[in-house]
Amino acid sequence: MNCTSIFLNHTIFRVPNIRDLYLNIDIESMKKDRFIGTYEWSLKTEGNLNLKEKITLIRMLLEAQTKDMLQGLLYRSGIWKHKLKRVDLGKIQIPDSQTSKEAIKIAESTYSPTLLNHCYRTYYFARVLAQVDQFNKIDEELLFVGAMLHDLGLTPQNLPKAATCCFTMDAAHFSKNFALEHQWNEQRANSLFTSISAHLNPVINPTIYGKESYLLGGGAFMDMLGKRHYTAPKPTMEQIHQKYPRAQFMGEIVGSIPMMKSPNTRAGFLKKLGFATLAAQNPLEKRWGG
Repeated sequence: MNCTSIFLNHTIFRVPNIRDLYLNIDIESMKKDRFIGTYEWSLKTEGNLNLKEKITLIRMLLEAQTKDMLQGLLYRSGIWKHKLKRVDLGKIQIPDSQTSKEAIKIAESTYSPTLLNHCYRTYYFARVLAQVDQFNKIDEELLFVGAMLHDLGLTPQNLPKAATCCFTMDAAHFSKNFALEHQWNEQRANSLFTSISAHLNPVINPTIYGKESYLLGGGAFMDMLGKRHYTAPKPTMEQIHQKYPRAQFMGEIVGSIPMMKSPNTRAGFLKKLGFATLAAQNPLEKRWGG
């Protein structure tokens, strides 16, 4: 198995690359209930992790942090500076569909202004990542609806459930039903479910989870932790934050973390691993927070 080397305090750690877990897999015949956050896994577990999955989540977190550190160095050194030219905020639009408009209505009537802005930033950051990673064909409507509804489990009426349940489940189940009511087919509605359920995974393989899940998770982690923030030019970041400011965001998000009491959910387990500390170190918060 390939590994990534981390040199910390004069000690070299060998970190397994989580992508190796996906090598030589027949995607069509694989059992998707084995992969944390998929629709099939969620039906089987309702968001609760077993011991093996907790170890996998730790590996994901290690890989995500290591990869983010290395890619950041490549950008700051100028080696990947050319990738900044791929980002064009003017080409990113909110889908003009009835389903998208209905999702906005739900979000505006349910979220606090702070959480609503987080959802919009998540969408724009996800679209930035699509440009950087050159994903030319994505389901923009699915991505937008997922971004707008992915944190319904953190609203005041649902947050108390997070003490014992995975908060992504409420949002995922609601969103699938919402999609079916708007005449989405079952497969597309399940993909929406997966994109929301999987957004807490530190690593999301687009081949298994879908490009929209990969992008939604990437956009959410960029906003929460600053992951891959360097992929967007500073003027782009400035424009997004001017339109959707992050004032009070850190206080509201960190304030909800104590509610994640179950150590068997991803949110609860990540809390034990120091998620609040990582969030407090978000470089976006240092620059645009308030």
